[in-house]
Amino acid sequence: MAGNGTIAEITATGGHVKGIDERAFAILVSEPPLPRWRVIPVDGRIQLQEVDTGRFLTAPHTDDWAQAAVNSTDASTPNSRWIAHRADDDPGRESVEITETGFYTLKLAGSDRYLSLLLAEHRSLLPKRLVLGPNLHALQPRLLFEVVS
Repeated sequence: MAGNGTIAEITATGGHVKGIDERAFAILVSEPPLPRWRVIPVDGRIQLQEVDTGRFLTAPHTDDWAQAAVNSTDASTPNSRWIAHRADDDPGRESVEITETGFYTLKLAGSDRYLSLLLAEHRSLLPKRLVLGPNLHALQPRLLFEVVS
């Protein structure tokens, strides 16, 4: 699977999404090269694999405000599949593949949890935790996927 999928840079409110110490963050100041992710379609869902490390974006558990992890190179890791929707589409639509640049929401497959930032960390210059949350109004759920190849 590592050879398939679109390559994209992902940002959340201006911060580049990156795995740091096996946890997922959005960082405002990113040293080149910018982190890139492979968007791999799998059974109507997607997996996100960090290109440089081969690690997958996962949810260690589905509790509210659990921080997403970037710690496994095993594609069969539980909670590593996501439902993607264009931000301007009806959220009830089926998952879409990410093949073009745009804003998307990511929902953990098999749950009602969305990946995003906590608004409380929005004004901080420190890396911002990517967390799972049930309430779209309490989170900033739109992520920009900039497709680069």
